[in-house]
Amino acid sequence: MPVLYKINLDFGSPTIRNRVEDSGWGDNYYKVITKEKQYSAFNIGDPNRPFIEDPFCDENLTDRKSWKKCYEIAGQIIRGEVEDPTDGANHYYDESIDTPYWANEKTFKIKINTLFFHRL
Repeated sequence: MPVLYKINLDFGSPTIRNRVEDSGWGDNYYKVITKEKQYSAFNIGDPNRPFIEDPFCDENLTDRKSWKKCYEIAGQIIRGEVEDPTDGANHYYDESIDTPYWANEKTFKIKINTLFFHRL
């Protein structure tokens, strides 16, 4: 599994669970992850969107193995088997992009590798 996938799944995915538990983002995982402009892979036009719609849309064995691992990690997070390393964060962004308008010292929780986590 590519490192970026691992980082986002292990550290980014708890933000989804935290949003479900907050109830302000949707009352289930589907509503949270598909809410417009929240998780970029679900946005129309995002280059990763075809893999969201059909994880096996190509014959790349590495992608298929990565999808299976993602599925396993997601199940563990939903079942509460993965501890939240983000201290309850419900937002995150990578240092490779400009700081989002919502990120500030008051909402900041933790930085893990290249990801900044915030609770709004």
